[in-house]
Amino acid sequence: MNIRKALITLPSLLILLLAGNAYAESSSAASWTEYTNPGNSISITSNSDNSGSSTSTVSFSAGVSDVWSYNGNIESQSSNNILSVIDTQFNLSATSLHSVGGCDSNCSNTFSSSSAFDYLAVHYGKGELLFQFAAPTTSFTISGLPNGLSNYRAYSDISISAVPEPESYGMLLAGLGLMGFMVHRKKNV
Repeated sequence: MNIRKALITLPSLLILLLAGNAYAESSSAASWTEYTNPGNSISITSNSDNSGSSTSTVSFSAGVSDVWSYNGNIESQSSNNILSVIDTQFNLSATSLHSVGGCDSNCSNTFSSSSAFDYLAVHYGKGELLFQFAAPTTSFTISGLPNGLSNYRAYSDISISAVPEPESYGMLLAGLGLMGFMVHRKKNV
């Protein structure tokens, strides 16, 4: 009889523990906010180190089409983990982006890269910003970050090719040559 009571109450106890844990997580959990076509600035709420929050206006250079703001920290600041978060937030294929650069310490508010990038992840104090650019860019400036800039990562979308590859031109020319040959042959018959 005691074993049966234990088996009956064990699921109930687990449900209560999980429900209590979910409530604790939801009341203090960080959240994502999306800004579509934000112009040159957004107003973000960030957590401070002493559990309070503050609102800041973050300004950036033009050309941004979408921004995600997170009022918490992405646990691992590794390039691969940040890449995974960008894939999720912007609903991208996991293999469509590759890293083109970043900064881990003593970062300035102006980023530049020899390679164009489409996405930028910025970590500041107790928050994250993810940027998607309207067109690939090689530089970006940001100001007004609460607690300053901690690090950033830039990624290029390899699934979108702005300039056709040489193979594409070769296939186009071969196709046009074949069509010309067929038209010429048809006229002679």
